[in-house]
Amino acid sequence: GAGNEIGQALVSDPRIQAVGFTGSRKGGTALMKTAQSRPQPIPVYAEMSSINPVFL
Repeated sequence: GAGNEIGQALVSDPRIQAVGFTGSRKGGTALMKTAQSRPQPIPVYAEMSSINPVFL
């Protein structure tokens, strides 16, 4: 779906113990804030807004 709601709901679930994310800075930041606000914070391994150069 559009927005961050689904990802944040998944990160809020107590069965989730770590998160891997590749995507936008806005989405990754939202997931990191959600992960840190849990009663037991969890790690978020995120690669956000990178520029991947291509050499020809």
